[in-house]
Amino acid sequence: MTGRTDEHCLFFAYGNGKNGKSTFMNMLSMVMGDYATTTSVEALLDVKASGEGASPYMARLPGKRLAMAQEMPEGRRMNESLVKSITGGDRIATRGLYKDVFEFTPTHTLWVSGNHKPRIAGTDDGIWRRLRILPFTIVIPDAQRRDSRVIEAEFYNHRAGILRWLIEGAKMWYKIGLGTCKAVDTATTEYRGEEDAVARFIAERCDLGLTKSVSKALLYAAWREWTEDEGDKAAFAKSQRWLLRQLSARWDCTKGGSGGMSVVGIALRPDHSDADDYFAPTKSERELLREMPMQ
Repeated sequence: MTGRTDEHCLFFAYGNGKNGKSTFMNMLSMVMGDYATTTSVEALLDVKASGEGASPYMARLPGKRLAMAQEMPEGRRMNESLVKSITGGDRIATRGLYKDVFEFTPTHTLWVSGNHKPRIAGTDDGIWRRLRILPFTIVIPDAQRRDSRVIEAEFYNHRAGILRWLIEGAKMWYKIGLGTCKAVDTATTEYRGEEDAVARFIAERCDLGLTKSVSKALLYAAWREWTEDEGDKAAFAKSQRWLLRQLSARWDCTKGGSGGMSVVGIALRPDHSDADDYFAPTKSERELLREMPMQ
């Protein structure tokens, strides 16, 4: 509504179907008219393409207030660098089919919907602070479902009131900002946990402790085995150095042993039977452990 992109957010309406996601998105598009545009969800996914190729979906964004993509496919990975670009405030260079390159300043907010969430490889806040999961948890029974054409006609007849509702929301944003919502925060945090391969690897295959250690080679071999079993090609391709940086920054594991060939603070489990009940403590929790008196 505002043409401002200060929040740098991507809103993802997520649910298992028959819950009004598409109806809600279509309502927004209808009310906003030419200020709304749609894009193929494929444009937001990670594919190998030339950086200088035509981007007709990007070329439609200048001047828009709402950009929508629907029906996220299952198991596909998000193009995180692109999402950061089109949800930011920096000028974007693009071109349409058979057109010259041009630049524009973003004025749109990106909304995506689907029954499946995209895979996210990044663990930093650069991508996660942008994502807002909007959980559509109520499934409307078939007996209570109404013809979508009737609903759309009702929305059209009440479009002035819906537009006023959007304007009032924009006025509130100018006063207090986006704010927080417990349901959205919880859903987004859970999603981040689901996509955090290192945390899940630790939870399922490792124990943490100040007196524990493991060779770097053995730990990395276990990581590769686990990511292969998970079918996570992006995580499988990560280097040993990347894994060690994650362990150091997030769980305070350090190099040790002769020549620094071991990792101190973590060990592989001989038995994974308790994995479902195990949660890896964070770096702050490990700092609390250090302050506890030794028995």
